[in-house]
Amino acid sequence: LTLTSPSAVHIFMEMVRQAGVDIRRLPRLMACGPGSAAAFAEHGLMPELTPPMDYSAQGLAEALGGQNFAGQRVLRLRSEKAGSLLADVMRQQGATVDDLLLYRNEAVKYDRFPEYDAVFFASASAVEAFMAQRPAGELDNKMVVAIGKPTTAALAAAGRPPDTVAAAATVEDAIMALARLAAFR
Repeated sequence: LTLTSPSAVHIFMEMVRQAGVDIRRLPRLMACGPGSAAAFAEHGLMPELTPPMDYSAQGLAEALGGQNFAGQRVLRLRSEKAGSLLADVMRQQGATVDDLLLYRNEAVKYDRFPEYDAVFFASASAVEAFMAQRPAGELDNKMVVAIGKPTTAALAAAGRPPDTVAAAATVEDAIMALARLAAFR
């Protein structure tokens, strides 16, 4: 079972709880990073595989390199925004993969935003939602922090690359990157 975000873990575990499934009967687990692993831990579970550094679908795909999935069945539960990379890699390694939509991202609309000096984007979908609601140039003269490669790419595509990127795609590293950036301004 592959879940690649804390949101996916929480949604799945709620479904498991509602269905009355004994969590001891769940299959082996894979997660994209420490956030998803921590979400599993909140439910008394530990993924068998999490990438050592690049906390993303790409990082998990690389961590899967060389593994033989011949004859194995994998359930990948994901958001509608997730790409097919993980499913493709596991299929290339012999797995039968059911790649299913678990949840849809929906932007929250705000009539107005509070005053701010910095913004931390934790996902590419957050960049898209923000840019859809704010005028061009909104991020001029603001400190912009991105959590990882997909978020950085979304900001660049929107015409506003981040000022800093977290060393690892974790909230903690993003906060540290923002603190370092703010200290030099």
